[in-house]
Amino acid sequence: MSAATLIGSGPVIGLIAAVGAMWIRLTELYRGPRPRPVVDEHTCALAVARIEHLAGSPDPADQAAAYRTVIAVMGWLRRDLADSHDPSHRIARASALERWELAAEQLRQTPSPAQH
Repeated sequence: MSAATLIGSGPVIGLIAAVGAMWIRLTELYRGPRPRPVVDEHTCALAVARIEHLAGSPDPADQAAAYRTVIAVMGWLRRDLADSHDPSHRIARASALERWELAAEQLRQTPSPAQH
């Protein structure tokens, strides 16, 4: 593809991006956003920040999104625990997994304001 073709297709690319953004927003409204994958320590830190933000919200949809993100973190911890051979690393991951399981249980049991 030539540079002239790429430059000439600017509005089309913008339209595609806008349609993609609208599609993402519509899926969030009807299904809730999927949690971002947690695959390493960096994405885990991003997930923790997202969980802290969402868990503080009174909106039940945000609470559900926080719960789904906690489940994603737990999945990564389980995979990392299964793949690790270093005993100290395994102990640290198992301890973190226990804390996240407790957090998931607390989020699952948190009543939404509509249930009061």
